[in-house]
Amino acid sequence: MEQALTGMAGVSQAFVAGIPDERFGEVGWAWVVPTEDAELDEHELLRELRGHLARFKVPRGITVTDAASLPVTTTGKVQKYLLVRSLSPTG
Repeated sequence: MEQALTGMAGVSQAFVAGIPDERFGEVGWAWVVPTEDAELDEHELLRELRGHLARFKVPRGITVTDAASLPVTTTGKVQKYLLVRSLSPTG
């Protein structure tokens, strides 16, 4: 999924992690960082992904964010568990 997303126009970085789901246990969610001056639409990205990936591989949703908002370690690796936590109502 990450490779498919970063291959799209306007996407600089993409990160995918599993989020809890009542029916399936876990489903994918993506966070994307747009390239400079790009305006991304989550629905458009999902529609395009559906044309490139098997249905079960398409994430449930996409969050567009900026690179400065990504939680990273001191070595610069994105902490996906914190991305997942950011979607929960309790934060």
